[in-house]
Amino acid sequence: MFCFSFEKELIESIDAMDNGISQYETIEVPKYRVSTHLGCRVARLNSDWNESADANSSSLLSTLEMERFKKAMALCGNELTYFIQHGAFSFLPARELVTGAVLNRMQTHSSGQIIELSKFCPWTDHLYDIEQQLQSFLYLKETKQHRLKLTQSRPKRM
Repeated sequence: MFCFSFEKELIESIDAMDNGISQYETIEVPKYRVSTHLGCRVARLNSDWNESADANSSSLLSTLEMERFKKAMALCGNELTYFIQHGAFSFLPARELVTGAVLNRMQTHSSGQIIELSKFCPWTDHLYDIEQQLQSFLYLKETKQHRLKLTQSRPKRM
């Protein structure tokens, strides 16, 4: 499951952006441009169009290009490390909590339509993946207060 999430959240988005695939199927012009994603941050490390490449500065330019390439590798490596750590220390533990709540839902309510989490965690994506038939959701906050939240259909993904 983590590999699937890793593929969807990191690899697929980088690949789509790199290949010019839009996030949305529309012919409308976007209202704004996102220029802070990983591809843009890496691209900003490239040489400017007007940096000189004459004979006197070619070795300096090569050195700068190598430094920039190393920065780009570090940037991408940090992004990869974040996704792996997030998966191990947040995604998988949350998945375990939600799975347990779904498995025990009949003890929470006889309809099986309500689950109760033992503590708060990011639950929405897990809930959709685990049990798409649930119509409502009940969770127990650390303060022992209950709150009812109706689930909605998941937006279509790429």
